[in-house]
Amino acid sequence: MAKILAEYIDRLCTVEMRRQGMPRGTHRPLYEAAVAVAGEPLSLHAANLLLEHCKPGTPVFITCTAGGPPWLPHGESDGPPGGAALARALAVATGAVPMFVTTDYQAPPVAASAKGQGLVVIDPDSAVKRNWAASMLEYNETGTSQDAANALIDRYQPSAIIAIETLGPNPAGITHSVLGHPIQDAPAYYALFEAAASREIVSVGIGDGGNEIGFGNIMDAVHRIQQYGAKCQCPCGQGMATVVKTTATVAAAVSNWGAYAVAAMIAFLSRELKAFHDAETERRVIEACYRAEAVDGAFANHGFTVDGIDARVSIDLVNMLATMIRMAGESTHRTF
Repeated sequence: MAKILAEYIDRLCTVEMRRQGMPRGTHRPLYEAAVAVAGEPLSLHAANLLLEHCKPGTPVFITCTAGGPPWLPHGESDGPPGGAALARALAVATGAVPMFVTTDYQAPPVAASAKGQGLVVIDPDSAVKRNWAASMLEYNETGTSQDAANALIDRYQPSAIIAIETLGPNPAGITHSVLGHPIQDAPAYYALFEAAASREIVSVGIGDGGNEIGFGNIMDAVHRIQQYGAKCQCPCGQGMATVVKTTATVAAAVSNWGAYAVAAMIAFLSRELKAFHDAETERRVIEACYRAEAVDGAFANHGFTVDGIDARVSIDLVNMLATMIRMAGESTHRTF
């Protein structure tokens, strides 16, 4: 049952909705490339990994931001809602303590999204002593030094680390947009994942383009599938595909949706259906994210959209996912 459910959840979360002028026909091929590595539906693979390693009272690091000044001064609306959904799922299903690692300028939409999910955002020392809590950890590194990443990992010793819509560098060490443009002073979140890997801490990377942390697992496929995967539009010429790998990769049509897929499977597998949020909560989260100055990643404005898609689609998608996991746990005794 779990595999069948995950296959349909993944199918729903990889339905492509893109305007002309943006990459088309890429989401399903990226998903299939990741499945070839995982050997099973991606939401199932990631959910099982997290349920195995996340334990009560143990921190889980989450990075869920992309974008910065001048276009996306506080980040975008794809990322924080997904991170908040996974934070809730892990807090309820496993008792783990979500800790969002973020720059100071990207932090407000992340904290607002977490609060929209019902989480109480407090200091780390207090968070590990109670349930329904999360914390914010400041991380403003942009260079190649591993010192700050090592310090955070060693201090909190997370049981897992998750990236949602978090961009990673290409072979030249340069971070790019999905259209192959270089991003100046991109936060060095990748250093956290390198530090985690060196300590054998499991990781999950969730994205929708191939330039996000985790897609180093299928970099050759990103080179082949994305227009600027192998050759970007900047002088480095080494493509927008990231080299950063994770233990599990989840490819979706929208990064938030990939996070929702994993959160839904966590709720189903743990039999804690309240670990996954409902449609009204999704609306509250997106509205809170925008009030905290997030912008749409496609339009760079404050419209009620996520990745250029009417936010009502995300709300309806959450309702469908919640219905799917509820019905999958129910029995029907039909006699005709």
